[in-house]
Amino acid sequence: MRFFTATSWGTDRQLLRIGGPDTYRGQDYGDLGGSSVAAATLEARFPIFPGTELLRGVIFYDAATTWGHGTVHGNELLPRSLSPFDLDGNDIFTAVGVGLRGYVGLPLRFDAALPQDGLNRWRTFFSIGFDF
Repeated sequence: MRFFTATSWGTDRQLLRIGGPDTYRGQDYGDLGGSSVAAATLEARFPIFPGTELLRGVIFYDAATTWGHGTVHGNELLPRSLSPFDLDGNDIFTAVGVGLRGYVGLPLRFDAALPQDGLNRWRTFFSIGFDF
């Protein structure tokens, strides 16, 4: 399991962006943004071939949201700044998916995520790097 949040405030607020294989796999890189972000992952990992770590499988559930100044949802700038108390079900993004992890000199990852937005469009990511 993993949960993280970040915020930027003051006169020089930064736009924080999430999305992609390291934060929320239901959106492309940086498709969600705002001056505050939060994301959570529930992930189960298992060996494909017992007794070896060369190839592992993953099933996961991701959830994410953004709020604050300059809120961007799905690359669309919202006309208002959300507060965390204004968030509703439409502002919390979720996805389920599967993945493979291979360790062949480099840690290789492949993930396929299905956002739960009713559009049935899979997002796929290939990345190099270790899991959280």
